[in-house]
Amino acid sequence: MIVLLEVCSEFLRPSRVWRGSYHFYREELDARIKARRQIKADLRVGLAKEQFELCYQPIVDLKSGEVKRCEALLRWHHPVRGMVPPAEFIPVAEECGLISQLGHWALRNARVAAARGLKASPLPLTCHPPRSSPRR
Repeated sequence: MIVLLEVCSEFLRPSRVWRGSYHFYREELDARIKARRQIKADLRVGLAKEQFELCYQPIVDLKSGEVKRCEALLRWHHPVRGMVPPAEFIPVAEECGLISQLGHWALRNARVAAARGLKASPLPLTCHPPRSSPRR
């Protein structure tokens, strides 16, 4: 029953156009469903074990060459899979309701890093909502 529900949810994804068509079961669909289920479980463990990291990308004024601010980019160091691309785990986090926990983790850690860095640099700390994924 769980597999059937997951297959149905895969067909009902807003990014796909399934209306007026039929589809046969394919093994790759089952593999995608199992992979998403595993990522959901791994995300929960990753949050609990703090397997995430923020990488800071400077935003530079091209005229002056001055660093105006930094953008914090979330990275996931999975213990088995290595670096998991944000494009792979952010949509799953949105889907299973973990995106706000990831956002809180990122904000908390960015504030700690900014507090440490404020002594060395006068860059302002501003918070912007995350860009929504293209699936929304």
